[in-house]
Amino acid sequence: NNNNNNNNNNHSSAKYFQPALYNETVHEWNKRPFVKETVPCFMSIPWRLQNKIQITRQKIQRRGATDDEQLMLAEMSSPWESKLLFSVQQSALNPNSHYKNIKFVTGRFVSKVYTGDYSNMMDWVEDMRRFVHESTGVDVDPNNPDGRFFVYYPDKPVRGDESTLYSVLFVKVD
Repeated sequence: NNNNNNNNNNHSSAKYFQPALYNETVHEWNKRPFVKETVPCFMSIPWRLQNKIQITRQKIQRRGATDDEQLMLAEMSSPWESKLLFSVQQSALNPNSHYKNIKFVTGRFVSKVYTGDYSNMMDWVEDMRRFVHESTGVDVDPNNPDGRFFVYYPDKPVRGDESTLYSVLFVKVD
């Protein structure tokens, strides 16, 4: 397993998604800032996600707050709505930045990469629940909307594989 923190800048700044940086990986975050948005869902599958991502990233870029990783996490708190968290630089915390919805994320997270159609999400969540239990001993309930389950939908292709859909599940383990 790799250990990553918010000072590790080798993630998504490249033009390609690198699954190895997220597959079965531990991430330690201490008050990592994110801009919070929401998107409607149907059975945990977000609607118009790409549109929301594009609009929010444009706002972040215009304000000079884009961080190297450009991580976007969907908090799986309800099958009907997801809270979206967009990683930003500390400069987003400037009082003149006009961001009202900053969420600080602290904790240790385990991530795992999945491929395929988003309709497999419920199977992936169950697999991730088992994986977290087996690898950390932590029992998590994906039906309890307590801010433990997140999904990252990479919007950059993997080098040489532009057609595969990737999703990365993150679970807070402490």
